[in-house]
Amino acid sequence: GEQIRYNLDSVIITDVPLTEEFLNVAKTKAGRYQGFKFLPSGLTNVLKKEGVDVTLSFNALPIKQRDIVLDILRDKLASNSKDKFAETLITQGSCASCLGSGFGWQARAVKVNGYSLHEYLAMNGRQLQQAINEIKTTHSLLTQQKNLLHYLHELAIDHVGFERPLTTLSSGELQRMKLLPALVEDVSQRLFILDEPSSNLQFKDNLAIIKLLKSIQAKGNRILLVEHNPLYQVYADRVYCIGPKAGASGGDYCQTPTIEQQRQGLSISRNIKSLETTDQLSLILQPTRHIQLTEFNLPKNTINTVIGASGSGKSTLCREMLHPALTQQKYSVESFDSRPFTGASNSIVATYLGVFDDLRKFFAVQSQGKYTANDFSFNAGGACEHCGGKGIVEISSGRRAAEYTVKQTCPVCFGSRFRAEIALFHAEIDNKLVSLPQVLTSDFSWISAQTDLSKLHVAVATLEALSLEHLHLGRESQTLSGGELQRLKLAKFLLANWLNGNSTSKRNVNSQHKVVILDEPCRGLDREAVTRLVGILRGHLAQSTLIVIEHNPY
Repeated sequence: GEQIRYNLDSVIITDVPLTEEFLNVAKTKAGRYQGFKFLPSGLTNVLKKEGVDVTLSFNALPIKQRDIVLDILRDKLASNSKDKFAETLITQGSCASCLGSGFGWQARAVKVNGYSLHEYLAMNGRQLQQAINEIKTTHSLLTQQKNLLHYLHELAIDHVGFERPLTTLSSGELQRMKLLPALVEDVSQRLFILDEPSSNLQFKDNLAIIKLLKSIQAKGNRILLVEHNPLYQVYADRVYCIGPKAGASGGDYCQTPTIEQQRQGLSISRNIKSLETTDQLSLILQPTRHIQLTEFNLPKNTINTVIGASGSGKSTLCREMLHPALTQQKYSVESFDSRPFTGASNSIVATYLGVFDDLRKFFAVQSQGKYTANDFSFNAGGACEHCGGKGIVEISSGRRAAEYTVKQTCPVCFGSRFRAEIALFHAEIDNKLVSLPQVLTSDFSWISAQTDLSKLHVAVATLEALSLEHLHLGRESQTLSGGELQRLKLAKFLLANWLNGNSTSKRNVNSQHKVVILDEPCRGLDREAVTRLVGILRGHLAQSTLIVIEHNPY
C-alpha cells in the first residue's frame, strides 16, 4: 500500500558530463557524496562498468542509460537510508493505484454492510466492534469476532489498528497480544512467562490484566511474571525476590517481602512540592489525529509528566506535536526511547559511550610502539580473522541451511573478538597485568578502583547512577532491554553535555535551551532505582525542560 520515491531531480546536474561531478551534493571529509557514500571517481567507474557513456551529460544520455544511472543512485540511497542526508531525498507515500490499501480493484469492490475488507482492516478494535454491531446478520464468525474483540478490550489493546506493523507496538502491547490464544482457546496445563506485562498501563488497566491472568490460571495453567509493579506482587500467589543487588551482587534468592511490605510499595509519598515557575515555553501545535490541541504552555526548567491510558495519544502529543513545535522555535530537543539505536551491529557499551577510544589509546601507549590504537579495535586491525571481530560464528546445517543457523562463540578468539596477540597483550594497570578483554568484562566497581583508568570513572559512575551497574563495557548493545537502552542513551547525552568537563559542550548548553523527552524511563526499575533516576534528572538537567511519558506513580 505504500511507495518509496527518490527525489533525484534536485541533486543531478543535467548539463555537465558525468565525469565532472554531476551530483549537486556536499561531500564528507573523506571526499564521498553525502547520502550516496560514493567517491566521485568511484561513481564514474561504476557507471562505466554498466555501459553508461560517462563523457555525456545526463540530458544527452539515451533513455536506457539514464535509467541505469537512476537505478544505481536509487539503490545506493536505499542502502544508506539511515543517513540523515539520504533521508531528505527519500519520501514514502500511499500507492496511487490502490489508494494505500494494498488490495487490487476486485478485492476493493466487494463490500459487507457498506465496508470493503481494507476499510475494515483500517479500523482498530473499538471501531470494528461498533461496525460489527451494526451488521444485522447472525453468523458464527461474527460471534467469534465479538469474543476476540472483547478480549482485545480487556487486554487494553483495542486501540491498536489492525494494519499497524507489529514492529511499532510497545513491548507491553506485544506481550498482551500474545495472551489472546490462551483467552480465546481452551488451553490448559501450560506455563506462561511474561516480562513486565504492566508496561504502558495505568492502574485500572493493570487490574483488568490481573483479572485475565487469574482466568487463565483457573483453566489449569501456571503463570510466571517478571515484574516490578507492586500491584502484581500483592495479587501473586507467591513472590520470588532475586538479588540482593544487580550484576555480580545479584542472582541469589532473597527473603520474600511480607504482605505489609508489598502494600507499602503501593503508597505514594505526599511530600510533593507545588510548582513554582513563571517562565514557560509557549508552543503552537498542529492538530494530529484525535488530539486537537493548537496551543501548549510548557513550564520551563521543570519535569513535566505526560500520563494517560494506553492508546490515549501520549506518544502522538510528545513525538509528533511537541517535538516539531519545539524544533521549529529553535530549541535543542533530545528524544530518548527504548528503540534500538542505529549504528554498527556489533556495537558495545564502550563504543556507544565513546570511551573505547581512550581505552585503546591507553593500551597502545602501554605497548611502547609495538601496536597502535587501531590494533586494539575489533572493527579494524585487531579483529579476529575467523569471526571478523563479532565474537560469534554462524553455523548452518541441513538441507535448508538458512532455517537451521545456530550462533556459537568463536572457537578461535573464544568470544573476545580480537586476534590472538591483541587478546593476550597485557597492560600494567595499577601494578597489575590486565588484558583488554578483561577490562571490557570487568565489574564497574573494579574499574572505579583503578587510578590508571581514571578516564573511565565518570562514564562508569554515570552508568551506576542510572541503575546500569550490572552491565560491563563490553556488553553488546543488541542484547540490552528496552529500558537499559533508553538509560544508556541518556548516559551518553549526560556525558556529552554535562559530565565530561568539555568547555565547548558547556557553551553549547548555555547558548540554546534544551528540552529532553523521555518515554517510560522507569521501565524495569524498582522504587529505589526510580528515586536514583529522578535524582539524576533533577541534579544534572535542572537547567533543561523535561517531558516524561510515564505510568509509574513514583
